[in-house]
Amino acid sequence: MVFKDGKMKKEPLISAQKNEFPAACRLRLLLILPILFLSIGATHVFAKEISGYIRTSSDNGIGGVTLTFDDLGSTTTNSSGYYSKGIPKGWSGAVTPSRSGYSFSPASRSYQDLTDNLSNQNYTGTQTQQSRRISGYVRSASGSGLGGVTLAFDNGGGIATTGSSGYYRRDLAYGWSGTATPSRSGYSFSPASRSYQDLTSDLSNQNYTEVEEQALLRLTINRVGSGNVAVNPDRDFYPEGSSVTLTATADSGWVFSRWGGQLDSFDNPERISIYSNMVITAVFLKDVDNDVDSDADNDGVSDEEENSGPGNGDGNMDGIPDSLQGNVGYLSLGNETDYVALETPPGTSIKNCKAVVEPPDTNYPSDVDFLVGFFSFTVEDIGLGGATSVRFYFSSDAAFNTYSKYGPTPDDPFDHWYEFIFDGQTGADMDKADITLYFVDGARGDDDLTRDGKIVDIGGPGVKAMIFPESSSGLNASGDDGYGCFIRCLH
Repeated sequence: MVFKDGKMKKEPLISAQKNEFPAACRLRLLLILPILFLSIGATHVFAKEISGYIRTSSDNGIGGVTLTFDDLGSTTTNSSGYYSKGIPKGWSGAVTPSRSGYSFSPASRSYQDLTDNLSNQNYTGTQTQQSRRISGYVRSASGSGLGGVTLAFDNGGGIATTGSSGYYRRDLAYGWSGTATPSRSGYSFSPASRSYQDLTSDLSNQNYTEVEEQALLRLTINRVGSGNVAVNPDRDFYPEGSSVTLTATADSGWVFSRWGGQLDSFDNPERISIYSNMVITAVFLKDVDNDVDSDADNDGVSDEEENSGPGNGDGNMDGIPDSLQGNVGYLSLGNETDYVALETPPGTSIKNCKAVVEPPDTNYPSDVDFLVGFFSFTVEDIGLGGATSVRFYFSSDAAFNTYSKYGPTPDDPFDHWYEFIFDGQTGADMDKADITLYFVDGARGDDDLTRDGKIVDIGGPGVKAMIFPESSSGLNASGDDGYGCFIRCLH
């Protein structure tokens, strides 16, 4: 207080002239205001969390479900159906899930004065709308339907494959979102893919067209025997005209023999040019120099004998050495040039395969000339009571008109000679050198007459003498004059 003109007057705390707080007051205010703000606004800090899953009744997560929190906005489930959202401490309100085409149980969840984190706040979703279909055609560059194209629908949509007309279709969950991508080895398409969002109606004419590119060709390498083939360059597909080097390496105890299939060559390495899809076989043989008695396919014929036959040891002419095929035996007929291959169906095996020079019984049919001798073998792996066959491949020209066997038959249990001609079930079906024997386990032709899953045989093809009476004009059947009859053998 001050006295002026004899009167008492109050001095203001803040100078009216400067109109400002003292520095000390301003400092205190700056320190106090943040504390007041934190204290007042503490209830608005997201300190707690609500989380859980939304799944189908079969426990599959449902993605894309929106959960709305009263006064707090929303969140969305991921692909596994999981959601979480931070909420303020003490919050009260409801959470409601929603997605087009679905209903949920419970329809919502309510919360009061939330003070703790809450997990496993789960919902079960049920699809209320029928599935929707996407369909269309995949066509070649020329406009024809392209079959065998796979269309992959991601996000759980599965796959569809085009038929021969190029048409495809796929039923998808109502509200599905994702991408469809066509693929087929060696092809590319336009568009490369199609994307969809919230599928709620059927969509047709979702078409794709092949993009013409330089022809791509496939090279397939097969191996017979034991060894490996290095391909350089090694690719799934090759542009037309590509040059490729093939190098064969035999495993221990084996040797590389030749290339077969669509490459006829003995060179190793071999360089080829590709102008079409190719299948090439690398043939490896047992190293018979170290084991002359080796029998890799266990058919009773040594590898050395089979590999010595014409056609590089491939008597049935299938591109594979007979010494490596358990269902083929390649036999020498006793000289250096004539061979015969005996082949049984794939899945069966031929055993104890032998060429027999002397007949098992000298009392063989006197009117048959057995030009190539006899053969014995066993056919296995045909199943109890099963049927099988044996086909002959002769390396030289031959002509036969009968086949004789030696052994028991159902009507005569003692070994004897009998003609084995096809009767509709068993026997030899033959046209000169084209001979196929048909057998049934335990029936005529099976020498053990037992249903035991194998055929035991010995017999051989021959030329049966044919007797022609003299003609009424006095000339015989050949036009020669003479008396009585004559015998003519078919050769």
